[in-house]
Amino acid sequence: MLPQAPRLRWADLLPRASAVVFAVLAWTLAAACDTRDPEHHGGTVTPVGGGGGSSRPRGPVVEIAVGVDHVCARHQGGQVRCWGGGGNGQLGHGLREDSLTAVEVRGIEDAEQLVAGDGFTCVRRHPGTVACWGRNDLGQLGDGEGGPGRSNASAPVVAKGLGDAVSLVAGRRHVCALRRNASVVCWGDNRSGQLATAGRTAWVAPVAVQGLGDVTALAAGDAHTCALRKQGGVLCFGRNDRMQLGSAGGDGSRPRAVANTAGAKAIAAGAQHTCVITAGNQVACWGDDSSGQIDGQRGGTSSTPKGPNVVNVAELAAGDGHTCARLTTGRVQCWGANDDGQLGDGTTDVREAPVAVLRMAGIGDIAAGGDSTCALTRPGRVACWGRNDHGMLGGGTAGAAEGRAPVVALDDVDRVVTGLDFACALTRGKVACWGANAVGQLGNGGSDDAHGPTTLTSLSNVISLGAGWQHACAVTNDGAVWCWGADDGGQLGDGKHAGRRVPGRVAGINDAVEVAGGRAHTCVRRRGGAVSCWGDGQFGQVGAVVLDRPAGITGVPNLRDAIQIAAGGEHSCAVRASGRVACWGHNHFGQLGNGPPSKELGTPQPNPVAVVRVEDAVEVEAGEVHSCARRRSGAIACWGHNDRGQLGAGIEGTWTTRVPVKDITDAIALSGGVAHICVARSSGAVACWGTNADGQLGREAGGIQRVPVGVGGVDGAREIAAGGSISCARRSAGDVVCWGERDHGALGDGALGFSASPIAVASL
Repeated sequence: MLPQAPRLRWADLLPRASAVVFAVLAWTLAAACDTRDPEHHGGTVTPVGGGGGSSRPRGPVVEIAVGVDHVCARHQGGQVRCWGGGGNGQLGHGLREDSLTAVEVRGIEDAEQLVAGDGFTCVRRHPGTVACWGRNDLGQLGDGEGGPGRSNASAPVVAKGLGDAVSLVAGRRHVCALRRNASVVCWGDNRSGQLATAGRTAWVAPVAVQGLGDVTALAAGDAHTCALRKQGGVLCFGRNDRMQLGSAGGDGSRPRAVANTAGAKAIAAGAQHTCVITAGNQVACWGDDSSGQIDGQRGGTSSTPKGPNVVNVAELAAGDGHTCARLTTGRVQCWGANDDGQLGDGTTDVREAPVAVLRMAGIGDIAAGGDSTCALTRPGRVACWGRNDHGMLGGGTAGAAEGRAPVVALDDVDRVVTGLDFACALTRGKVACWGANAVGQLGNGGSDDAHGPTTLTSLSNVISLGAGWQHACAVTNDGAVWCWGADDGGQLGDGKHAGRRVPGRVAGINDAVEVAGGRAHTCVRRRGGAVSCWGDGQFGQVGAVVLDRPAGITGVPNLRDAIQIAAGGEHSCAVRASGRVACWGHNHFGQLGNGPPSKELGTPQPNPVAVVRVEDAVEVEAGEVHSCARRRSGAIACWGHNDRGQLGAGIEGTWTTRVPVKDITDAIALSGGVAHICVARSSGAVACWGTNADGQLGREAGGIQRVPVGVGGVDGAREIAAGGSISCARRSAGDVVCWGERDHGALGDGALGFSASPIAVASL
């Protein structure tokens, strides 16, 4: 026993809680992951690193730990960020409140390992000290100050007497550390003997565990602890009401050997069960099996190690009533309880045999706690699924039914486009879409909405992507154009006027370099600068007035030098090589921008007309009945209808010539939705204006904004996509965040309803 290690008397201890419990064994692995999501607390969103954050580069995330209601991630640079429940200070950022996105732990820049318990978190620091924060009613922080009535710590405190720790594990309310000499110390709750000391009093500072030696790994459950010894056998101590010690009998503070565990390579503990990776790289578990967490066969308990038929296991993670295995192939399989979707198979059905986690491949690390599970993806993201009532999935939302499949940010995105209530992203030549799918606008062959990205397997080598109101088109590197979705105006270009649920090729075009979608028409820019359009042409928006049938492919007259194109409600525009803007089509509200009202206002204009007083444009966007151009200086000019503040100039009325958007002089990207507009600024911030009926401006839904307003929680924006009721930004990290209406899953985070705050789009 350590000299003068403080203890608590049994009479001082709080009554045993009956809440859902867990344990987590998180393994360190170098992986390429950079979570750059903004932080949210106290009703505001601030960049990570502000207010006491680290000034050192974080680098990728290399480890994750899952608590009952919070999750933490350790970065390669030694910093730690946490999200989810924060009422006990377990997020470590100085506040005691939940955070739906990651916040940085104060003063930690040298973390080498990370563990999480019920309302607390600990890290092992270089060269072996330990710091903890959060709940401390049973001495969980190990600082000698815990106990009934003692304050929790919302910032890290140092565990006493430790300077040579090489590994940590956390149970529900206790912590154990493996020391450099292969001995073990523990602290915190000891009511079931989980600290292996004489008596059942809690210890508020580390105390030596007797009867152990040559330990190589530890695992901690609800109220039991297990140690893997050098020769491969397992010893356990603590509570045994569900045979979690691997033997019959009552609780025990003396370590007991678990039979048939010789040769075990790794160990993980759930709330009341324990699992090992066997010498043959399979799984063997013992203890509580009421949810099938041992071998998928629900039924009582087992003191004898047994497991499901899972082979080639590289890592284990155990939650309250479920178990997950990472295979050497990088796939993840889970089994057991699934009430909150913690198995990640897209359902809430209990699984009596291991099931594959949806959309999960190439995984480098897994962690489980309570009823949630997380994985570290090699391409560079943390994915979480399961219980989410405190926002521990990290997607920026909270809700019990939102996490039945992994929530993780898209990465390496090259372009993002939005329709009325769906969106698509271009990633490494492949297209993935999410949101509404009633008319096949997701291109995946089905009609069900998708709350996360679904990949169009038939398309590859895509170089340009465009979305109309309910259709989308892509250009491949051979100059071909492929379209899918609604075809009420002939916008798919296949002459069938019937709609398509999978991409179909537009005949007669093999030199396209860019595509743009309008309400019911489509335009492409061709090699050399010519423009061709097809679909609804009743107002001349395809370059000809076609009243009685959908227009076939029509060359836009007198336009041979286009460098960028846009398609709106019933008009189209192009930036010319000179910097001038040309528009054609419907002009009832002055959306062509060609001058003061005249007898021609409202007359279809199939021939491109010059936008007055715009001679230095680098980008143009077309909304339903308005248009905007980004100028070389970074300023924005808009013209057309202004009933919902679309022009952004702080004025009312329709304008047939351009007016400057107020206070925007540094725009680097522009996108026009049906009745709102967004820009990315040189600082990486985003500003929007126009209608906000569904939160598409990034603030509480309702009203209009006649001047630009900032979108909180977005940094590093490099591209913008504004649709009907949603907006998305592609960030410098290659990920995508969206906000606005998501009744059809259009925000791509697996949830429904609207969000006025940016949400990370779920991974492919």
